[in-house]
Amino acid sequence: MLRFFSWVGAVVILSAIAHGQPSNPPKTDPPKADTPAKDNTPQPQLLAKGEKYLVHLVPATSPTKDRPGRPMMVTHTNRETGEMRVLAEADASAPFKFGGDFLTQSINTRGISGVRADDERVYIITTHWEYRSSPAAGVTMNKFTAELRVFWLADGSSIGKWTIEGMKTPFEQSLSPNDRVLHPTVDGVVVRGQAFLFAGKKFVARGLPDTPVVAPAPVWLAGGEKYRVYAVSPLPMPAGLADAKGRDAVGTSILYIPLPAGDPKTLLLTGDRPATGEKKGLLAQVTQTRIVSTMMDNERLYVLVWHGRWEREGLAMAVPRPLSHLSPSDEYRLYVFWLADGSDLTPVKVLAKEAKVPAETLRGDSLQSVPSGVKVFGETTITFKGKERVK
Repeated sequence: MLRFFSWVGAVVILSAIAHGQPSNPPKTDPPKADTPAKDNTPQPQLLAKGEKYLVHLVPATSPTKDRPGRPMMVTHTNRETGEMRVLAEADASAPFKFGGDFLTQSINTRGISGVRADDERVYIITTHWEYRSSPAAGVTMNKFTAELRVFWLADGSSIGKWTIEGMKTPFEQSLSPNDRVLHPTVDGVVVRGQAFLFAGKKFVARGLPDTPVVAPAPVWLAGGEKYRVYAVSPLPMPAGLADAKGRDAVGTSILYIPLPAGDPKTLLLTGDRPATGEKKGLLAQVTQTRIVSTMMDNERLYVLVWHGRWEREGLAMAVPRPLSHLSPSDEYRLYVFWLADGSDLTPVKVLAKEAKVPAETLRGDSLQSVPSGVKVFGETTITFKGKERVK
């Protein structure tokens, strides 16, 4: 009998386990709430913000099993009404949208390759690439186009669109607001070396940018613990201009920068300027100055400058003639500056043996160093004691 009850007890226990109801269930922790998965969706980037508007760059997302993908967009939101409008939109699968079978390739995709905003307008470069090829026919289509679209920030209205030349491949696309395709300039943007200029909502001009791309680097002249002195050269005059003769590469600035304040001041600037002391009724004269040599010691900076004058041909004629050529001159001035504070000392007039029109240069050989001063043209010695010239 005891064996019978033992067998029945074993059957009951095994049956309970088989049905998930153990006679003595193990202690377990209460079930935890599901932890939400981290959202890695790219967030919109604010491009421009005003009292009545917001402009965002909305990045593209790839489709997943839980949600569809979205295309890249540039949106404009009216802050008063909440209305949002799409200014530009790329394909959801940008930058490429493929079609065809294994051997036949077909691409038809639209993208956004540049976005920039200023105080009044937002500029967007949109692209469209069509490509088709097959083993039998080869490449039958390979067309890439780009255009600049401009919108008014205040209300999101379109100002216009213009075709961009020089963008020949979709691999040039840059999907960042601070891209390398669009560059700012005054009242517009520069795209591939062309400036698009506007006045309010009106398109003004399309041409070369007014901002120089390559400028001469400043030249270090002197430096100490509390100062730096640089020479800044002008851009060369473009060839072919009627008034370029005698004026190319003239107009150098000597800049003094105190440390640590860093507020620069101009010690000297060469170039053309109206002459002073003209008599009433006579035609105005124009002088020109050129740096021909520089030198420094522990206390002073020395700059030798040529002084010339523009002249007119045909002075005997009754009709005034325009200034046409520089007259040779033997007149020079030695400008001296105190390095500790950039103050200018009394300039010294020097005459050369020969009248000419010298080239402007910072490294000429017209100055030679002597104790507490310089020798000019190998003949005239000019020395100082502190800030005072030694007679």
